[in-house]
Amino acid sequence: MYHQLSPALLDLHFNNNSAFALHVAVGHGNITQMHELLRAGQDINKEDTLERSPGQFGTPLHIAIWCNQQEAFDSLLVYGPNLDVLDGGIDPRFEDTPLRLAVWLGRREMVKQLWHAGAQHKKYASYIPVLSHESLPEVAACEGHAAIVEDLLLWSKEWTQVERNVAIRVASQEWHPDVVKVLLQWCSFTVQELESYLVSATRHSTRGNP
Repeated sequence: MYHQLSPALLDLHFNNNSAFALHVAVGHGNITQMHELLRAGQDINKEDTLERSPGQFGTPLHIAIWCNQQEAFDSLLVYGPNLDVLDGGIDPRFEDTPLRLAVWLGRREMVKQLWHAGAQHKKYASYIPVLSHESLPEVAACEGHAAIVEDLLLWSKEWTQVERNVAIRVASQEWHPDVVKVLLQWCSFTVQELESYLVSATRHSTRGNP
C-alpha cells in the first residue's frame, strides 16, 4: 500500500498534461498556482482518468491527501469540492472517497475536517459486494491508526457489531496492539469472539505475517 505520492511519481504520472495542471499544483503544494488555476476555471472535481500504473489518483482533493499537502487541502475545501467522488483505485484498494483515503493513509487532521464537513461515511463503488465493504474503522484498524479508530468510534454510533468485530480481528492479525486496546475500551466483545481473534492472529503470524 502506498502511503504517500512523491513529487517525482506525481510528475511522471501526469507527464506535463495541462488537463491535470491543478492536480500537479496541489501535489507540489504550489498554492499560488492552485488559486490561479481555479480562478481560470479549472475543474476542482476533475478526476484522474489516465490509465497508467499504479492506478488513478482521483480529484485534486485526493491528490492533496496522497501528497500530504495540508495547506492545499485546506484551500481546496474553501472552494467547496465534491467530498464524495470515488478515485480510480490503487491495488490493493477499492475505489475510495477522500475521507476513506485519508483514513487509509493516516491523515488524522484531514479525516477530522472531511468528517465535520459532511463527507459520506459509507460510500463504496457500486460493484463491490456488501460483504467486501471495509468500513472506516476496519480500514483504520488494518493500517494501525489507533487515534483515528478512536475518533471514528467517538464521533458516531453507526458502526455495526460486524464492523467492530472485523476491525478488532484485522488489528489482531496485523499485530496492532494500540488499536486492539482502543477497540476493547470502546466496544463489547464476547469471550468466544476474543478467543477466535487470538487464534486467527496466531495462525496469520505462523503463515509469515506480519
